[in-house]
Amino acid sequence: MRILGNKTLEKDIDRLAVLLNFWKRDSDTVIHTQANVVIDGKVYTVDTTDYSSLSTITGFSAYTTKQIYYMTLGKLVFVKFNLVGTSNTTTLNFTLPFTASSVTFNVGEVRVEDNGVFQTGPGMWSLNGSSTTLSVWLTWQGSGGTAWTASGTKAAQGSFMYWAA
Repeated sequence: MRILGNKTLEKDIDRLAVLLNFWKRDSDTVIHTQANVVIDGKVYTVDTTDYSSLSTITGFSAYTTKQIYYMTLGKLVFVKFNLVGTSNTTTLNFTLPFTASSVTFNVGEVRVEDNGVFQTGPGMWSLNGSSTTLSVWLTWQGSGGTAWTASGTKAAQGSFMYWAA
C-alpha cells in the first residue's frame, strides 16, 4: 500500500482506517491524497463469495434457485440473495457469514412471491444486532403481518448491507 507524498504504510491499515473510514485494503491499493481522494485498486476485504451451500436456510423443501453472495469492505458486509423454491413452512430465514454488530438493527424491502404469486407490495427483511440469522417477511409488517403459505412457490430476492461485529 502506498500513499503519495513519501509516506508509506506497510500493513498498517488501522491508522489509515481512521483517516479514510475504511478498514482494510489489498496490498496493491494506491491512495492519492490531495484535495480529493483517489483509490486506485481493489478496496474490498473479501471478494464476492458464494455462501449458498454454507447458509442454513429454512422455509423450503426444494429449490429452483438458491443464491446467497456476499463481499466485505472491512466490517461492512454486502449481501445479495435470490431464493426460489417449494415452500414448506410459514417462515423464511437464512444464516449470514458474519455476526451483526450488537449496536445495529437492520430492516429493508425485499421482492417476495407467495404460493406462486408475486406480491404487489414489498416484503421485509430484518436482522437483529448480534445475530447471524436474517428473517424475510411476506409483508412490511414483519411478524405482525401475513404469514407465508406453507406450500406452492416461495421466492425472495434482495440485497442489503450490514455492519459485522
